Amino acid sequence: MNDFSPSQQLAYEAANKGKNIFITGSGGNGKSYLTERLITPSTVVCAPTGIAALRVKGITCHRAFALPIGLPQDEDKWKISKEQSEILKRAERVIISEIGMLRIDQMELIDAKMKRARGNKKPFGGLQMIVEGDFFQLEPIVSRDEEFFFYKKYKHPFCFGFNGWNFEAFDLCHPQRNKNKKQYDLLNKIRQGDVESLPELFSEVKKYALSDEGELHLCTRKENAAIINEYYLKGNLNADYTFDADISGDISEKDVIVPAKLILKVGCKVLICANNPDIGYVNGDTGIVISISGSRVFIKLSSGANVEVVPHTWYRYAYAYEGKNLVKKVIGYFKQLPITLGWAISIHKSQGMTLDSAAIHNGNGCFGHGQFYVAVSRVKNLNNLSFVRSKKSKEITGKDLIVKDDVKKFYNKIKYKKRLDNLF
Repeated sequence: MNDFSPSQQLAYEAANKGKNIFITGSGGNGKSYLTERLITPSTVVCAPTGIAALRVKGITCHRAFALPIGLPQDEDKWKISKEQSEILKRAERVIISEIGMLRIDQMELIDAKMKRARGNKKPFGGLQMIVEGDFFQLEPIVSRDEEFFFYKKYKHPFCFGFNGWNFEAFDLCHPQRNKNKKQYDLLNKIRQGDVESLPELFSEVKKYALSDEGELHLCTRKENAAIINEYYLKGNLNADYTFDADISGDISEKDVIVPAKLILKVGCKVLICANNPDIGYVNGDTGIVISISGSRVFIKLSSGANVEVVPHTWYRYAYAYEGKNLVKKVIGYFKQLPITLGWAISIHKSQGMTLDSAAIHNGNGCFGHGQFYVAVSRVKNLNNLSFVRSKKSKEITGKDLIVKDDVKKFYNKIKYKKRLDNLF
């Protein structure tokens, strides 16, 4: 017996029949959970970014397929090691999580490399592909240095524009995070860039007040998050305690969400970035440091529970074959308290999180496709969301709902294998 929603069950059954599928749906509908359940011992699991890869206990797409940094060159499609070829030749399936952040040129290159590695001209060399994500959320990055050359070849960066895109689509439409139907429908309007839904959104959220200054702020820019955290940490006159990460092998601070050098004080606000249900906390919990004793840190969660947060280890993996078996080997680890300062975090780093409450700091305004939707869809209940009102945070307007027309057109054209109505 499983605990899938009806829409998850449909996708699960199709995947286990060997079909190439695209698992999508709005934030908090169980995409990551379903992906985790589809992993077999012979599955190559990857994601476009280091943080996303660690979240699904996989590797980056760059490592899995020897993708170059920057724009691919013609010769790059032939660059794949013997070891990588063997892995792709013998793997049962490939899962790419957070597919919305994978660029079209990278998807083209993955297809070419898999055909070469497997000696098979079928799409992706005939290997089963499961891709999961929401193109209405954060988009792939094209740097300023790449823009001129990239857009001479491509109309947009989204990988659904790839000529070989031929996946059965499954829409996960049973909410796991926000189960208030009115709010869920409203968030879907925001997701699709409906500017006229803003007044309704403002009627659901609470007003930002001075009492909200201790709230977790979701910032459009990481610089704003750093300034807010530093300001409040300096304002706390208690003693500093420094916790240095234990780092070994091929992994770095940029691959994880927590700092290598963590400075805490009793009384400071924190955000927990890992699950430990045995102790009583989960990723996205917020709280206040109430005691520090040597290497031990005790936190009073917003729920009222007191917990000791223990070090968490993030592993970076690589795949290899031992005989006929596909083996996922640890090539590096990062061990640290799963804590960041909890007054502010960038919206980009919040993707995938579920929060009880938050305040959105708009800074100079949203600048990326899907950024605003990611921010407002992190909370379980919009009644616990607020918008910062200050000279350093612009008021939310329709200009902040940045949704690319290419994504809207793509979703409007999708013919889902079977689509269910939302169930509450």
